[in-house]
Amino acid sequence: MVLTATKQIEQSVLLNDVENVSILGIEQGCILLFSATSRSLSRNSTTLRTLIGGVQLSDGDQKIYYRHSSSVKITHASLNSARTLCCFVTRTESSTYDAYVAEIGLLNSGRLFSLRFSRPSPIRAYIASHDVILILYRDAITLFRMPNSGGNSMDKSVAVDKEAQLNECVYYQWDTIQQRLHVIQKRSSNSIKTISPNGYESLLYTAYIINSKGQFDSIMKVQFDLKLPTVPSSQPSFEIISNDSSLYLCWQGVIQEDSDKVEYAVVSLGHGRSLYISKTLNRDSREIFQSRKVHFGLLEGDYVFSVLRGEFVHLLNFNVRLNFVNHLFFPHDGISLPYDTKYTTQRGLLNRTTTLLYEKKNLFTYSIEINAEELIKTISSSTIESTIAYTLVASKDNDMLAHILEKILFHMYNDLNTKAYLKEILTGLIFTRLSKRIHHDKYVLVFPATTVNTRHANHTDIVIQPFAHHREHGPEPSGTTNIDKEYYDKLRSSFDLSRRYRHKVSYSHPIMTSTDDNDFNNDITNEFTSNRRSSAGTTASLPIPTTRRSSTIRFFSFERQRKSSSSNSITLNTNDNPKSMLLLDAKNENLFNNVSLELQQLHPSWEQGRIKELAYEYVQATQIQCNRLIELFTQLAGYKSKQPLSDDDHESSSEKYKTLLVIIEKIYIAVVELGFSPTDELQRTLLEMSFRVLSFDRFIMAIDQNILTLTEEFVERVILELDNDSKSYAMKEQLILMLPNTNSDTHSRLFSMIKNDRAKRTTAQLLVARSFSLDNRNRSLKTSYINATLHEIQVDEMMNVNNNENGTNTQSRIVKEAAVTFFRDCNQRGILDEDEMSLIKNGLISLASSAP
Repeated sequence: MVLTATKQIEQSVLLNDVENVSILGIEQGCILLFSATSRSLSRNSTTLRTLIGGVQLSDGDQKIYYRHSSSVKITHASLNSARTLCCFVTRTESSTYDAYVAEIGLLNSGRLFSLRFSRPSPIRAYIASHDVILILYRDAITLFRMPNSGGNSMDKSVAVDKEAQLNECVYYQWDTIQQRLHVIQKRSSNSIKTISPNGYESLLYTAYIINSKGQFDSIMKVQFDLKLPTVPSSQPSFEIISNDSSLYLCWQGVIQEDSDKVEYAVVSLGHGRSLYISKTLNRDSREIFQSRKVHFGLLEGDYVFSVLRGEFVHLLNFNVRLNFVNHLFFPHDGISLPYDTKYTTQRGLLNRTTTLLYEKKNLFTYSIEINAEELIKTISSSTIESTIAYTLVASKDNDMLAHILEKILFHMYNDLNTKAYLKEILTGLIFTRLSKRIHHDKYVLVFPATTVNTRHANHTDIVIQPFAHHREHGPEPSGTTNIDKEYYDKLRSSFDLSRRYRHKVSYSHPIMTSTDDNDFNNDITNEFTSNRRSSAGTTASLPIPTTRRSSTIRFFSFERQRKSSSSNSITLNTNDNPKSMLLLDAKNENLFNNVSLELQQLHPSWEQGRIKELAYEYVQATQIQCNRLIELFTQLAGYKSKQPLSDDDHESSSEKYKTLLVIIEKIYIAVVELGFSPTDELQRTLLEMSFRVLSFDRFIMAIDQNILTLTEEFVERVILELDNDSKSYAMKEQLILMLPNTNSDTHSRLFSMIKNDRAKRTTAQLLVARSFSLDNRNRSLKTSYINATLHEIQVDEMMNVNNNENGTNTQSRIVKEAAVTFFRDCNQRGILDEDEMSLIKNGLISLASSAP
């Protein structure tokens, strides 16, 4: 099960002869109230009495607050903050509900007052601030106060202002922790400025507190449009859940016996977003008809869960960073708990718990959490991207990330969409780094946290309809009381950010010029792909990166037309700024300029210095997090960069690192398609993995087609680590000659590292050719190239053994004459240094000694 219930409190009432324990609810101060029946305090008495007690959720401490004179059925109770009053509701055998208030904790404790408020339907009674008693009953709210002087009856005081009248109330709920009244009402026609979409109701959310005069004070309002269930006979049930930065209204249509689907919705009043869900029911599961209740709660990272027992668990994403997508749906999943369980999610309930469960018959409480191990088990091609987004951006769980990477490396490396998974991981890693280094959301949110661009569920039987609230329907303060300013500011910030930074398309960053595009397209051939797949078992489908242009303008996409003129780009002074070393790479510089230009166009009021810093942070994050992803995968595969290229003590590298090569290769393609510059570490790892896994012919082919970049460092490793047998020498020789001969001495230097006669002769040959080439350096380029080539051919003929019969008899004489002439000329011109002269001498001596 993806959601698990972790027990927080598991206790029994600390009294003898107690029975009929019933949980009454959560009270201010995070106290779980309960009622029970016990014997009279007198030992010999057989009279049953009902008591009201509480358990402190933070430490499990228990206390009895009130003992009734007889045994009654108590359905609800509440305490004041001073713990001097206890208000409770009783139900008689004739199902009549009555409200009472008792004085507790004083010398005259036990005085009981009737509110004379009897109703045939359930009522709820709360003691609010200033000892005002709040009674909620259907469509009415009534306030009572304790009398100022002693007496036997309560004074009734109607202290509800006109705005708080509940005649047209859709829903109301008292928050016992924050002491707030949540009210949902229909908006009057005079207050409706915008026409609601067809099928939506124009509603108003209002938060109230109770002042010292016993009156309601409005502290916040939110206008919104709500779509009610499509089934006319379905009367929806509502619930408001909240945490320190969010406020949600959840509703569910009643499931009838003959229903074939369930409808529910979550409205984020803080983000200005609504999600409407319709799900076909599993008719084989009769378990749902035992409760018919969809339970809602909050999880870490602004995810709302909805649970229908025996049917599904649904994780709805309301994270503004994740673009309100990446929802997770798990059919036939549930929580192993008694059916008689109450879910509650209130701001300030517990420090580390967002949703609390408690059994109505026992003093057991649970907190709802995501089971990381079970979530990993559910990963499939349809859930992995949403799971990646949740792991990296919402929960920031490094252990879960390691499990995801392991699953990709060993089980999903051959999937058709593996490249998309890697893009999602890399994008999440980049955003995570930016979030840590940039401390203001308005700057962080200009960058994407996910590559997913459609709201989807991983199940075909579920339909999600998103709805964005009108730009004017954000949280607004009301009244003169500023008691909830910090909370309001958080909600308003979420609303503004979610509207301003809506990313509607996936992100590709076209940083290559047209020439680069053509070169890249020509480098990647279907022939090589098919040959490589057949030889190494990889699935290296190397698609040509494409860019998609968007029609929207208020998001960060890197998809605007690049300007060829340097005046339209924002560049750093490479001489003055030490950070500019990163921008020496042409693709990094191009990406930096594109990001800067994009930010400048989206936010013209931002300072240029800030824009440059943001652009640099992004470019730097692409490089650092790419290397981190490489490191994570190589660690999982047990690969170390310094281990020998040829390891005879282990299984064949071709099999051992095959999956790692596929992943590294797809990371490279993902990096290019995202528009980032492949890092040196990525290219080095790809080169080494290819050498280990591919046949040498395929490895050379990849270099020829510019898919792999051969480096001097790698060739040096091959020279030093491979044997000097003829087969290895041929490989070394071919790799050396594939390198560009920088300054005309790269090849000769590398050949000199090989310790055999053939290499010595080749070194001498190259140095002789270089000597003749340098002698002609003042001539035209064309003439120098032709003459150098002719001299090289002459030296080659001089130093090689002729295959004709006369060649072998004259070899020693030719070598001697050539050596004398060559050394005399070189000494006169001063072209070669002493070490190079020594290498030539050894090569010529080796050649002479090999003559018969």
